[in-house]
Amino acid sequence: MKPAEYWQKRFEQLAQSQFDKADEYTKALRKEYDRAIRSIQRDIEVFYQRYADNNGIVDLAEAKRQLNAKELKEFRWTLEEFMEKAKDNADGRWTQQLDNAYYRTRVSRFEALQMQINQQVEMLAGSKQQGTGDLLGSAYTDTYYRTLFEIQSGTGIGVSFARVDHKGLETVLKAKLDGANWSQRIWNDRDKLKQELYTKLSQSFIRGDSIDRTTQDLAKRMNVSYSKAYRLVQTETAFFVEQATMNSYSESGVVDRYEFLATLELGTKKGGTCEICQGLDGKVFKISEQEIGINNPPIHCHCRCTTVPYFDDDEGIGERIARDPKTRETYTVSENMTYPEWYKKHVVDKYGQGQTEIMQKKAANVYSDQEQYARYKKILGKDAPKTFDDFRDLKYTEAEKWGTLKADYRKLNAYDKIIAKEPGITKDLKEVSEATKTEMVGLDYRIKSKESYLRKVNMDSKESLSPQVIDNTISGTNDVIRYTYQAPHSKLVGQYAVVNEALAKKGYSLVKLKNTWPVKANPYKGINCTYQSPNGQKFEVQYHTPESFKLKNGEMHSLYEKWRLMKNKADPEAVKLSRQMNELSKNLKVPDGIETLR
Repeated sequence: MKPAEYWQKRFEQLAQSQFDKADEYTKALRKEYDRAIRSIQRDIEVFYQRYADNNGIVDLAEAKRQLNAKELKEFRWTLEEFMEKAKDNADGRWTQQLDNAYYRTRVSRFEALQMQINQQVEMLAGSKQQGTGDLLGSAYTDTYYRTLFEIQSGTGIGVSFARVDHKGLETVLKAKLDGANWSQRIWNDRDKLKQELYTKLSQSFIRGDSIDRTTQDLAKRMNVSYSKAYRLVQTETAFFVEQATMNSYSESGVVDRYEFLATLELGTKKGGTCEICQGLDGKVFKISEQEIGINNPPIHCHCRCTTVPYFDDDEGIGERIARDPKTRETYTVSENMTYPEWYKKHVVDKYGQGQTEIMQKKAANVYSDQEQYARYKKILGKDAPKTFDDFRDLKYTEAEKWGTLKADYRKLNAYDKIIAKEPGITKDLKEVSEATKTEMVGLDYRIKSKESYLRKVNMDSKESLSPQVIDNTISGTNDVIRYTYQAPHSKLVGQYAVVNEALAKKGYSLVKLKNTWPVKANPYKGINCTYQSPNGQKFEVQYHTPESFKLKNGEMHSLYEKWRLMKNKADPEAVKLSRQMNELSKNLKVPDGIETLR
């Protein structure tokens, strides 16, 4: 049996290697905070340049003035950029807030600045969620296998062991320290930080602070947030390392007790003993009785204590294995074997290269996969995989089905984003209807059904799974939101003109005009327009007479649906249907001046 000093040295090195990874991540996180601080400072500088008085002061009343038309347009451009960056926002709330702000016609200067600051906070929180989740998942997996390797190479005997169980890792990811898990703490800090920055900014304007003091106050609060993030990463890394270590001890078949080790440096490269944990140093505990924060690290924030396996010299390894309640295969392990050699022999060769790679991906991506699965369930509903395990199996083992699922998610996610903009557009078009005294009809059918939308996108994209093809197809699908204005044949062209002008005043632009009235070969008669809303959403508006609208939705519609499904339009039955539709449309009165619309 190796001496106690051997185990202490090996397990100190093992724990330190994981803490080093945490240190590297927090350095990268520091850079992200610095970038966010610089961005906030630039936004405030621009704000002061625009609105400060001759003394360089912005008072609260000035800050709360409404944006003028030009400023509001610029603000919407900024929001478009924010929405693109936030499209994968984990909980979706920030994306919705951005979208709601886009439709507002009255926004104060202060609110616009606050949205810019909040964008930086949201992006930081999202990055921390992803980065911290990846770090902790990696620390757990790496520690689990390396601990088993150290025990087996140190004792010279190995027993068959379970691979990293992603369900067990999920449990650790969700575990709470002092009432909240790491993910909840990040979101809680985000909400608190946004509120505190709002308060700081308000107080600065009330006091009439200079730009330097204002930016310094906000930077200080951002730095407090970084300190919290640093503390969280360090403490949670220690927690995940010890949880993996304990599970490895249990799987080893030879370790049932551990010794508390408080000799690692604490936050510096200088050796030293954690004062709070001195009383625990060297004490031995049963694995079955380990308690986080009581006799198992982390004992406190920034705790870098660890544990080592404890072996009683009076008991041999064979006796320990015999006492193990599990009956497992045993084998010898050379002390000269390296970790890569051990990992290949006892993990890769056992499960196969492909399966091992899948295991590694599942272990490393537990958190991000959970977030992704939540998004897919929200969008796909009952069509999403029933369980998280089903979702991951499909993602990592069934490439073709995974490609189809991703494509469906992409299409339906786009659909939800489109119809989320419908209320604002409908409000504007109703106001135009009242102002121009032009009747709106068919409002109950203003949103294309999800089934009809999917059918159209699938047909137009030829069932492609390419993200680019899907996006281009959706971009060209302009009738997910559609409206109809109606006027008598003698007034239709004139009403089209006044509606078009009223929409332009609200910031809507006419993208395309298609007038089918003069086209004899086309039985459908109407004025079809594609407009673009101020936030860039394209939608369709049809202009009809009461007669053409009734025909379109009546007998003509049933004939068209039959004709549409026929692949060969030269088929006698298809030709017959086409003639029937043309006969119906011949009886419509042609709107006055319709030939002027091109």
